[in-house]
Amino acid sequence: MVRLGVPSIEDILLVVEIADSTIDTDRKVKLPMYAAAGIPEAWLVDRKAQVSERHADPVDGSYRQVAAAHRNQALTSTVLPQLTIRASLIFE
Repeated sequence: MVRLGVPSIEDILLVVEIADSTIDTDRKVKLPMYAAAGIPEAWLVDRKAQVSERHADPVDGSYRQVAAAHRNQALTSTVLPQLTIRASLIFE
């Protein structure tokens, strides 16, 4: 069944934050909020450092699993295993 309207927390499998100048806020404020809300996975893309991070397994306001991919590497989602993104595609 298709629901219309604003998604609930249960509808959100992952979020992606693209940071240019807000990396500290995204890391210290937003990621803990997502983890506390129980969002299973959050990706943080640091455009300046050209690093993508996958944060997974939220417990008590933080993510227990963190993986990073640099320019020539790839990350695969833990909640959507068919989703693999090469970091080089993000930073072109």
